[in-house]
Amino acid sequence: MAWRENDWDYLFNYTSVFVLLFNRTNDLEDKDNIVSDQAVTERRLKDSLNQWVEAAHKYPPMKVEVTPSQESIDKLKSLGYMQ
Repeated sequence: MAWRENDWDYLFNYTSVFVLLFNRTNDLEDKDNIVSDQAVTERRLKDSLNQWVEAAHKYPPMKVEVTPSQESIDKLKSLGYMQ
């Protein structure tokens, strides 16, 4: 899961439990994981992400039927996504 707030990029993987935190002001390419230096920011962003996840569970996904055009099918086939 990822959460972006102002100048911060926060990434949290629930299955392997890794955390990444980047400051976009100083690190546009997200190369310097500063989670160990920013415990308060990490906690705030994690709480925000968890609140969003909890709220999202209140709205079940909608099933939408889509019929692609022949042009879309041809493009998907040319890219190897369909046979």
